[in-house]
Amino acid sequence: MIKKRMVFMLLFVAMALSVFPHGIKVSQPDGKTKLTIGKSYSIEWILTRGKAETVQIELYDPIKKKRLVIEEKVKNSGKYDWAISKETRPGTYKILILVTDQKDLHGVSKAFEIQQGK
Repeated sequence: MIKKRMVFMLLFVAMALSVFPHGIKVSQPDGKTKLTIGKSYSIEWILTRGKAETVQIELYDPIKKKRLVIEEKVKNSGKYDWAISKETRPGTYKILILVTDQKDLHGVSKAFEIQQGK
């Protein structure tokens, strides 16, 4: 019985590492909701391997291949409240989260839309 549990646990860990090979799973924004310039939203993530005290959060434009730092050193709490700047242009973006001192540990959100406020 213990061997079966051990094998299951090892398979689960191996599967988790293959699904999130870069060490961070970004769960919010999830790509389902359109975000609005001037409003605040939650960015959420889980560190799936390694350790980190701080992370860097970036807004990534996959079409123009441009990155903008939202916050350089954020406590790795798994959550950050983000107010979308009025200077942000409407478009398709992703959130990129990098471990501050280990840039190989990172995660990318699903693509989401930012729209102009009304």
